[in-house]
Amino acid sequence: MSASLGPKLSFVRFTDDKLDYSDLSSLLSPFQIEKFSFLFKFFDANGNGHIDADSMDGMAEKLRSVSGWSEEDPQFLSLKDNNRVFFECLLDQVKKEKDTEGLEHRSWEEALAPSKMSVTQVSRTAWLHMWARLCKGAAGIDDFPIWVQLLPR
Repeated sequence: MSASLGPKLSFVRFTDDKLDYSDLSSLLSPFQIEKFSFLFKFFDANGNGHIDADSMDGMAEKLRSVSGWSEEDPQFLSLKDNNRVFFECLLDQVKKEKDTEGLEHRSWEEALAPSKMSVTQVSRTAWLHMWARLCKGAAGIDDFPIWVQLLPR
């Protein structure tokens, strides 16, 4: 009689089965989709399915609590400032992507007209598309915009 002593591993998936990722399969590997979905859940601190200003404040508050910082601690204030800049850059990236949707069907006047589009939140799909665009051709962290390079610091 033999017994198997191998580890029993179970993995939590962070992708949403309700979303269609087929358009991303040529841009991101399944592992990257899972990894960026995990990161999305981290930033979506209030769990509403979007990253918005409230999500960023909630995430900063969680990190402040875990770190034991006061609300006036310079490290917490620096974290909040970095999160604000990151969120603004994130919204700019999503806005750029949305502004090019349907571009091939626009007239020259429509395409060149100033855009009054307002983006205040980021969905998981927009998040994954943004990362797919940023990862294309990137060999390392140095190939990403500076606002992405500052994240791990």
